[in-house]
Amino acid sequence: MASESSEGTHAGLTTKRKWLLIACCVFVALVVLPPDVVLLLATGLGAILVARRWPRSSRQRRWYRDVYLQSAHWRNTRHAALRIHGHRCAECGSPHSLDVHHLRYGNLWREDPARDLQVLCRDCHDEKH
Repeated sequence: MASESSEGTHAGLTTKRKWLLIACCVFVALVVLPPDVVLLLATGLGAILVARRWPRSSRQRRWYRDVYLQSAHWRNTRHAALRIHGHRCAECGSPHSLDVHHLRYGNLWREDPARDLQVLCRDCHDEKH
């Protein structure tokens, strides 16, 4: 078996082919995926999807706050959760200062408002975190 140079090939792919594969994936992502998901991939913070827990790094938390929670997807999902859960805190029943809390961070961009989200008032939400 011929030995392969460590430079230029890896697992049978040349550097040129690797870049071509990456370019194809990026093109497909830009054409097929919604802009919010493309932004998620582009920022390199896919670890939030894999981690299935509250983002630990300050960069991940900043992305979650500044990008994800400002997206049209989140606004629509949040309104659906409030409607499904009756515009009341799940803990104390208060109808005031409501937040929508993620029960599973691993389901970002594909949340089921009935199973993955919980409506909480600000005080109860602060207790959860």
